[in-house]
Amino acid sequence: MTALRLALVFGAILVLAHPHLAAALGDTDVKAGACSIATGGNATKNTITCNFGLTPEQLREATKAAVAGATEPLFDRIDKIKNVLGVTRSAAEKLLKIAGEQPDVPDEKLAEVLTSVAADYQRLKAQAAALNPDNPTTRRHDAGASGEACTSPTRARR
Repeated sequence: MTALRLALVFGAILVLAHPHLAAALGDTDVKAGACSIATGGNATKNTITCNFGLTPEQLREATKAAVAGATEPLFDRIDKIKNVLGVTRSAAEKLLKIAGEQPDVPDEKLAEVLTSVAADYQRLKAQAAALNPDNPTTRRHDAGASGEACTSPTRARR
């Protein structure tokens, strides 16, 4: 019993003496922005559905307007959506149009579909940026790959 107490006291002293150890022990403080997951651990296989501050019917009206190209009367709704997604108004309108053109999506699932479309957009945007030759990270990787290709024994034999 005294060994257990000694171990607990020692553990408490470590945590107090070294606050960064608290994170390693799972005591983490994480924060998430709009439409994101905050986790101190593994967050795989989760689905996110953004809360746009609109009823399903209002969201359906916005998607119909985007499909018809008549979003001007609904700019207040479009602005809510663009702010939640962190995109421009034009991008929000295009995302609404894509979501609105999907067949057989019930109103209560429309926010989920729009969130998925927006996530795909953000992922593709990041991939396109990574392929941009003017991107500093791409340049570093390209330079490293070019150097490896020149010194590679298999390349030299060809």
